[in-house]
Amino acid sequence: MLALASCGQSGEPMQANDPGIGHIHGLGVDPADGALYLAGHYGLFKVTSVETAQRVAGRVQDHMGFTVIGPKTFLASGHPGEATADTPPHLRNGGTDFTVVYRPALG
Repeated sequence: MLALASCGQSGEPMQANDPGIGHIHGLGVDPADGALYLAGHYGLFKVTSVETAQRVAGRVQDHMGFTVIGPKTFLASGHPGEATADTPPHLRNGGTDFTVVYRPALG
């Protein structure tokens, strides 16, 4: 699985502008359902089988740090993707909702 994921494959047809997974920054298991999540250079993915990982919530963000802190609750650090200003945050509901915990001042 990791060899497949590290090549940027998602197991599903990707949109033309989807960059895939990129390289992997972190892995975590959700205690709510035992699902494996991987935080990649281009987003958060839920591993659904040995050959398949699905992008969570359609966001492209560089999750440079990632940890599971409780059921369906994750923390991530990093920076937004090219098409978004959202900072990788405190992720809830299995990564589908989020709250920005800290955003550095730019300037």
